[in-house]
Amino acid sequence: MNRCQVKSIIIRQLIHRFGEINPQLQQRIQRLSMAQLGELGEMLLDFQTVGDLVVWLDEVVQQM
Repeated sequence: MNRCQVKSIIIRQLIHRFGEINPQLQQRIQRLSMAQLGELGEMLLDFQTVGDLVVWLDEVVQQM
């Protein structure tokens, strides 16, 4: 699976779980590396709210 396909699957999973995901969050997800996308794919199973996604993305950016 290529990076574009992985991003598409993760965004579809997030939309399925939380409803519409705003464009700014989608852009942040688009900028993730393949390794980060893999981690997000696992972490999203634990997210209870979109806020959890935002916190996770903020932590990833701080690690860069």
